[in-house]
Amino acid sequence: TRAVVSFFAGMSELDLVKTTTLSFFSALLWNGILVTAGMYLGKHWERIGYYLSTYSQIVTGALTIVVVFFIVRFFLNRNKGAMPK
Repeated sequence: TRAVVSFFAGMSELDLVKTTTLSFFSALLWNGILVTAGMYLGKHWERIGYYLSTYSQIVTGALTIVVVFFIVRFFLNRNKGAMPK
């Protein structure tokens, strides 16, 4: 989204200095967040890997249950439509 800020700022005839200053501080904050997160992730990658693995197993289990539910429901609805009335 940062790439199109200047385009829309120009179309809206926003103040150049104000828009540039706010974009600078926004980018500075965002990059600070990314660098800090990267440093934290780098120091604790083993713990984060454990949590991601656990999360992945939970999501996989939940998705499996949802898919099985929809498959069973599909076949039950298909069988109901095939019965003569």
